[in-house]
Amino acid sequence: MPHRLYIVATSGLAKETAQLADAICRVTPLWDEIAYISQDRKEIGRKLPFGVVVGTDELLIAAAESIDVAIGIGAPTARKRVAQALTQYSHLRFPNLIHPKALVDPDWVRLGIGNAVAAGCVMTCDIEIGDFNLFNLNVTVAHDARIGSYNVFNPSCNVSGNVQIDSEVLAGTGSQVLEKLQIASRCMLGAGAVLTRSCDVEGTVLTGVPARPRT
Repeated sequence: MPHRLYIVATSGLAKETAQLADAICRVTPLWDEIAYISQDRKEIGRKLPFGVVVGTDELLIAAAESIDVAIGIGAPTARKRVAQALTQYSHLRFPNLIHPKALVDPDWVRLGIGNAVAAGCVMTCDIEIGDFNLFNLNVTVAHDARIGSYNVFNPSCNVSGNVQIDSEVLAGTGSQVLEKLQIASRCMLGAGAVLTRSCDVEGTVLTGVPARPRT
């Protein structure tokens, strides 16, 4: 039986996750095939870039052997919901997908499980990262950053040194977090926003330069 990586979801982000896995396989052939998992049985057999929709969550849950799974969802809360639903099954494994053209030194960056790190990302040193985060194209994370789980960093987001980010945070394209700041869970930093003050109120939407809570 081919060694597959299963991508949960069939959205654009799912296709990009498959593309990330394909780039990894071109350097290190970890999987023979990439396949998609849909919530809609009607999608089974649908051809997508890099693979085909082969089933629903039931296929994953019923598997008799250990299998590798990646979550192709770009909304923090949805990533968390799916991850928590699937991690209860011990035969499902959630590898970190790190693009060959990302700079992430495992001696200096501690990662949990299920993280996706796209091309052009740079992470420096003494960084701790939880589970199921998405670092999209060209994201940078500086020294001593502490990042929780289920966060989504959109392209070209910059996280400075000694920053602490809790969980389920969405950082918009081109946003910046200045040094020594904290962001509470479920906050959203708008595209191009520059955070100059910590935000300790969960669920706050921050926009502008400097970033301020949206009213």
